Amino acid sequence: MIKFESVISKTFLILMVAFTVLPIFAILNLSLQPADALSTGLSFSWDLNFRNYVDAWSMGNFGRLFINSLGISLTIIPIAVLFAILGGFGFYFFNFRNKKYLFNFFLLGMTLPYEAIVIPLYYGLNAVGLLNTSWAVILPLLGGFMPFGIFWLRSYFSSLPNELAEAASIDGATSLQILMKIILPISKSAIVSLAIFYYIWSWNHFILSMILIQDATRRTVTTGLTAFVNQYSQNLPLLCAGTMTVIAPTILFFIVFQKHIVKGILDGAVK
Repeated sequence: MIKFESVISKTFLILMVAFTVLPIFAILNLSLQPADALSTGLSFSWDLNFRNYVDAWSMGNFGRLFINSLGISLTIIPIAVLFAILGGFGFYFFNFRNKKYLFNFFLLGMTLPYEAIVIPLYYGLNAVGLLNTSWAVILPLLGGFMPFGIFWLRSYFSSLPNELAEAASIDGATSLQILMKIILPISKSAIVSLAIFYYIWSWNHFILSMILIQDATRRTVTTGLTAFVNQYSQNLPLLCAGTMTVIAPTILFFIVFQKHIVKGILDGAVK
């Protein structure tokens, strides 16, 4: 006999998948229709028009915007992961005064929305000459990503057997040696998962680039899409092609690395 809870959970998951996939399918379908086509919803036509993607790529200057977004993401990921490793290991391995309160202070950063600090950031970055540059987005995102990164890795490190670090410490290993030779090799899944999260968040971020970078050629793909929508709002297939161009890298990236994300989450729970 099939359990009632199992049926409910599977039905709920199927509905969630449908709510996620069907809108993407509708956008993809409309993006392949002729330029003068009206919204066709979920109906499908074999008269596919890939010209919309070529036009959207050139008209929206997405090539340049992709380079900007990729540069920001590739700068943020290694720096943010390094700081998260050091911070997470520090809260896991060392004992110091007010450790608990300091950690809770970091956690407060996870509740702080960028919308609340973007105006002070604007004036502060303008004062140091970083406004309208990629660093105007990179530096705030680095700070914003730190609370979650430290929380994520500190929780994972704490789930590891304490005997490993204690035995290495007794044998004379330094804290850096313990981190490099013991902790990191068995924490690859958690670190890779964190790097994937950082990539997705930095790629999809919108508000900072929109306000802190006024030069259209230096903005990211998400803010470039906003300008593209405002300019070509009457051409729905072209708009959908531009939208798919922007969201496709994130979707493909998640599909390719989803096993690493799940493994990173489950490893910590199992340990």
